[in-house]
Amino acid sequence: MFAYHYDLQLFAQQPSTVTGTENYVDPFTGNTQAFDSENSMSAEMKTFYDTNLLVNARPNLVYAQFGRKQGLPAHRGKTVEFRKPNKLPNAKPLTEGVIPDAEKFGVTAITAALTQHGLYASITDQVELHTVDNVLAMITEELGASAGQTMDTLIRNEVCGGTAVQYCDKVAANGTHTAVTSRAAIDKTAKLTPEEVNKAVMELKKKLAPTINGKYIAVIHPAVAYDLRQSEQWIEAHKYASPEEIYNGEIGELHGVRFVETTQAKIFGGKWLSAAARNLTVASYAAKVITIDEALSTEDAAALAGRKIMIGTGIYTVVSATAGNAGAATITISETPAANPADGDSIYPGEGGAAGTAVYATMFFGKDAFAEIDPEGAGLSMILKDKSQVGGPLEQFSTAGYKVSTASKRLYEDRMLRVESGATTGDIDQEN
Repeated sequence: MFAYHYDLQLFAQQPSTVTGTENYVDPFTGNTQAFDSENSMSAEMKTFYDTNLLVNARPNLVYAQFGRKQGLPAHRGKTVEFRKPNKLPNAKPLTEGVIPDAEKFGVTAITAALTQHGLYASITDQVELHTVDNVLAMITEELGASAGQTMDTLIRNEVCGGTAVQYCDKVAANGTHTAVTSRAAIDKTAKLTPEEVNKAVMELKKKLAPTINGKYIAVIHPAVAYDLRQSEQWIEAHKYASPEEIYNGEIGELHGVRFVETTQAKIFGGKWLSAAARNLTVASYAAKVITIDEALSTEDAAALAGRKIMIGTGIYTVVSATAGNAGAATITISETPAANPADGDSIYPGEGGAAGTAVYATMFFGKDAFAEIDPEGAGLSMILKDKSQVGGPLEQFSTAGYKVSTASKRLYEDRMLRVESGATTGDIDQEN
């Protein structure tokens, strides 16, 4: 049996550093041979890891596949301007011999500025020397997942910031519907139903939103999809599309909408109020200061500052919180409650729905509703540095990372609709 010793630096070598003097130790004979510039594997390995990064990033780019792609040539600044013509009204009746007034025609400008994001990990010389696995390959896989999630989150946050919103009705066990007019009133009975999907399609059609290949698109969270798929009207994706026609993450169709599922779908609220508890309990109240029955750590107290909390139906802003044991920790709020919180009242996360329910945003949109900017020479790239470059005077570590410059922008508010709902598991999921 032969013992093999892997030098991970062969994988991290940059093409620009190939000089023809790299050495290779034959594991069978122990003889040292020099690579030449034509036979070095450094360039091939760099290409492999670049490809690996992109392959792992792409599966996470759910929103990006539906945006309008806009290039940005190098040396043209960091801001892109989109221009769209304003709509003209219908023609008016003409009076014989009378010249009508001209309609004013205008163009609306929309700008988006690039932002740069990046992340890297270090690999110590001890890891390189003693591990059996290909550490660089594993790091690249994780970097790809991070890059994909980062880029998709940036697009999602822009898309979900639209002004058009539909709140799902609360539906009682007997089928009675109660209209919901705010996020704070949504509970777990306010589910996304086929009727709500049909209502969303109607709104997009009324606004003349163009479809994408004949259908609208909706990005949906698995918790919401679980409820919606109970409907007999649901059509599984494999029943209407061939494999090459299915979007990344596509799960099915309903009322002319193709649904794409991802845990990246936006969740509002539901974030725990402390590391140990989702909800807290009022012990006493006086002059905007709430003493609670639970303990708060220093980290918990710091994280509460600036957050919203809900007591009953009232929503309050936390000015500050003090750490302490149960019965001693306090929360100070900025608003004066209409009725003082009482001993035993529950304190819920206030960014979501009723009683702290997580609220899910299912984004419906048509063609070119938003754009994604792809800057020349500044797209997603892998950066490898060996220990001779960044490892310090003792060459103790190498690094692997990525960086990307990107931007996205809502172009047509009337081509998208954010449908907010609860879900059966709305008391489990946290804000993302």
